[in-house]
Amino acid sequence: MNKLSKNRIFFSIFSLIAANVIAYLINQLPGIPDFPHKGLLIFGAVIIMTLLMIWGIYQQPEDVPEQIDPTLRPRLLEAEETKVKKRSQDSLHLSLMIELDKQEQPQRVGRNPLQPLYTISANQNTSPPQQINRMVEMLQRIDIGGRLLILGQPGGGKTTTLLNLAEELLETAKRDDTAPMPFIFELSAWRDDNVKILDWLIIQLKEEYNVTPRISRFWLERGDILPLLDGLDELGLERQKKCIKAINQYLGEDAKRDLVVCCREEEYHAGEEQLTLLHGAVCLQQLSDRQIQDYLNQLNRPDLWQEIQINAEFLELARTPLLLSMMVIAYQGRAIQTKQDLFDAYIERRFNLLPVGKGEPQRKKNIHFLAFLGKRLRGTQTEFLIENMQPDWLQNRQQRWLYKFILGLGLGMIFGMILGMIFGLSSGLSSGLIFGMIFGLIFGLIFGMIFGLSSGNYSIQSVEAIQLSVTKIGINTFIKNLILGLILGLSSGLIYELIYRPILGLILGLILGLIYGLTYGLVEGLKADLKTKFTPNQGIWASFRNTLFITVIFNILFFSSQLWLQPFLLNFLKLNDVTLILNLSQSLTFIIALLSGGGLACIQHVSLRLVLWRSGYIPWNYAKFLNRAAERRLIQQVGGRYRFIHRLLLDHFANMRLS
Repeated sequence: MNKLSKNRIFFSIFSLIAANVIAYLINQLPGIPDFPHKGLLIFGAVIIMTLLMIWGIYQQPEDVPEQIDPTLRPRLLEAEETKVKKRSQDSLHLSLMIELDKQEQPQRVGRNPLQPLYTISANQNTSPPQQINRMVEMLQRIDIGGRLLILGQPGGGKTTTLLNLAEELLETAKRDDTAPMPFIFELSAWRDDNVKILDWLIIQLKEEYNVTPRISRFWLERGDILPLLDGLDELGLERQKKCIKAINQYLGEDAKRDLVVCCREEEYHAGEEQLTLLHGAVCLQQLSDRQIQDYLNQLNRPDLWQEIQINAEFLELARTPLLLSMMVIAYQGRAIQTKQDLFDAYIERRFNLLPVGKGEPQRKKNIHFLAFLGKRLRGTQTEFLIENMQPDWLQNRQQRWLYKFILGLGLGMIFGMILGMIFGLSSGLSSGLIFGMIFGLIFGLIFGMIFGLSSGNYSIQSVEAIQLSVTKIGINTFIKNLILGLILGLSSGLIYELIYRPILGLILGLILGLIYGLTYGLVEGLKADLKTKFTPNQGIWASFRNTLFITVIFNILFFSSQLWLQPFLLNFLKLNDVTLILNLSQSLTFIIALLSGGGLACIQHVSLRLVLWRSGYIPWNYAKFLNRAAERRLIQQVGGRYRFIHRLLLDHFANMRLS
């Protein structure tokens, strides 16, 4: 039955038969004088039919993409390469890179050292670890087969190693169209334990590059994408175990799937669960005395090496590449004993090198804002985009109610102005315009407040790109929303007709349903497949431009259609009824185009920013503040994306008390 219900031919025949039955009831039952509860029966039949059709629409399966835009792959590779190179170049010290020692440790993924893949070895003796030169060569080894685990200490170079691997793989993918496309994914964004890794990867590609889910799924299932997963240890031990099971399940579903995972060595061991379906593991080694000395000599810092030699705590910190790079910047002759001392000295040095300028918050306030950002990012995500701020950033009930109030007030004022202008102008008198504005504003405020208070917890989803091309229209999305609009419109229209006015309700419902379906369906269908974030808050500014464009276009189209629609409706209805229908339709067109085109996201975003700014958690000009923090090398900026230079520094800020 489940397969039958998803068959489009069966569903079409079922819908036609059901529609005829409903039409027969509507026409015949009113003619039976003694039929009990006939109005209630018709009302119930309409509602049931509506629910069945909505259920049937959303049961339809997504088609495999028949044709993928040939420019999509090179655009994605270019976007990922830009991100990877920017992160690689934006390290703490650009002039020199330390070549880390790497040891192969296949036992970390449940394999005996040097055990060949898919063969049974008679020799079970443990062999010494192998030294690794190029990570990409190991990944491509026959016994590894594209499945690798990278382990290391905090700040030990795991992410840097992953970035270098991604750069080499991207170069290969650009030259060879058959090579898989490497993408780096942050496992800190795996927030739902019940989501499969395949589905999560699809969601991440949609969120970061706006790749449609059907294309992502198609590529992932074919092995055209090589996921590089960073930050397994950021999930915590319990969720780390669940994630490892999910990764093993993902790899076990298809032997062609390749994967690379990065994790801290200590957390990986403590979790006990192993990535048994990976084929090899590499452990990055701490820096030796010789590596530290050579690195500092090349930077002309023999004074720092002398201090490190006589201070055991300092030497232990220096064995970690990240902390050694920070020492070069932070050390000014003052003793440093702990990581916290080093981070504090680094932050102080960065503010001394780039002092607080005119118009900037004071240093203490800067650190306060960074501490709040660190608390919001820790345990949830690594990268931050201003447009991705959500209502769950609000800290208490008072802030949440204030956000809902501001959101409802903004929506209400917009709704009121639209209704007032349209109904007021239709009267043709200045007094009518004033009355319409007042009435519309009151009605709009009431409706807006109700909508804002009831939907204030909804996530903010921007509309970042619109592609005006028929080939780009999501046909399934368009048809689904068109049918849904017709169902809702006709259902409400039939109810209105039965209770109040004949003919008027049916025509009103049909027109309003068509407007909803066409407007919302076209906006959803015309969303582009890819939009790289080049500037801060690009998603909200793009939503603002798109909502203006869409609102103007759709209202011009509907206004021009009244030239033939009004004379046509006058054949069935009185002038007052036609005026009512056209005014309601024009208002609905304006509101739906405004909200679905990105206007709702803009109003939500501004409301949220107002509350957080008023509460002292963020500066008003967030982009300027983040750009300045990036200049101080406290965070990294890649286009419109921000991240702390390292998770250790993020944790340091997140552990601070908010003043």
